[in-house]
Amino acid sequence: MISNEIQLRNHIVNLLRKDGYETKTEVRLPEGFRVDILAEKNGIIRAIEVKKESRGIADDIVKCQKLLRSPEVTETYVAAPELLISPDHVTFASQIGVGVIIVTGSELKW
Repeated sequence: MISNEIQLRNHIVNLLRKDGYETKTEVRLPEGFRVDILAEKNGIIRAIEVKKESRGIADDIVKCQKLLRSPEVTETYVAAPELLISPDHVTFASQIGVGVIIVTGSELKW
């Protein structure tokens, strides 16, 4: 059972690596942002913010929109357990160009 955000981040990293991504965690970008995970595959660099609790998901969606301005990032996502992601989160994220990753026990739903 995943009990904190670091364990959730590490779980996501493991799933990404199994899918062929190169990953880095807790990355500071030149613009001053810190990103939970940078995942690269096929030349696309994805910045991923991880949330273990519902509080702050909307704030991280806004942060991800700002991260899109960074030349080091191609796409941005907020990742959280399935029970925490509401349809409103998905709609809000898609309206501002941010992706959502729903984390289940053994897979990531993009």
